[in-house]
Amino acid sequence: MALIKPAAYLQLLETGKYSDLVIDCQGVEFNVHRTVVCPQSAMLDAACSGKFEEAHTGRIKFPEQHPYIMARAILFMYTADHLLPDFLIKKITQDQKDALGEIFSYTFREIDELDMRRLKVNALLYGCADMLGIEDLKTIASELFMEVAALAFEYDGFEEPLQLLYENTRPDDCDLRLKVTGLCVENHDLLETRTKTLEVLQDHEPNVWHVSVELFKRWTSSQQGQSMEKLPLRNRGRLSKTTMK
Repeated sequence: MALIKPAAYLQLLETGKYSDLVIDCQGVEFNVHRTVVCPQSAMLDAACSGKFEEAHTGRIKFPEQHPYIMARAILFMYTADHLLPDFLIKKITQDQKDALGEIFSYTFREIDELDMRRLKVNALLYGCADMLGIEDLKTIASELFMEVAALAFEYDGFEEPLQLLYENTRPDDCDLRLKVTGLCVENHDLLETRTKTLEVLQDHEPNVWHVSVELFKRWTSSQQGQSMEKLPLRNRGRLSKTTMK
């Protein structure tokens, strides 16, 4: 039996032929197929099973999810890709495109250069994938976010995608939320002048931030002390003077 190629799945998504489930996001309707999406999404599988209303109506609503983000998640379930083709972009109405533009707005030139917009997209995509239970997409969104965050965390504007991430992830998330918080803790000295980023961290992870930074400082101090002890006595004074300069 020949395998169905990804292009065939994409055509099914584009035409909506044989669709038996409608995913409604803020008025944008995606005609999908249960045999494609339910095996890949624990949440959709549960909603379409048993006596849930969605199982009988063939419609499920996500008013809190932006269609631009949901479209990426749906596309991933059909093709293992999340870069939107033209037909999905056109499906999103102009009003919703305008709303998305407000979400992904930026005010500094350096934000655009550092691709803060991509950080925001992947923060929202990670939250959507987590809600739907699509583990592979979560992994991809997490990796893409951290790839940019590793370069952008110390710049003005990073507080915006960080805020989106915290607002769209569970407090006990042990993947992306934990990783980005750890990145900030490790580089707390570089963030001391980024008051807006610090405010976001203190608003969403106050205990983790304060305790982790204090422990990290103590660990760094102890490591420096151990390094000093290994030096000959005649060199310790020189190192101390050099460090103080």
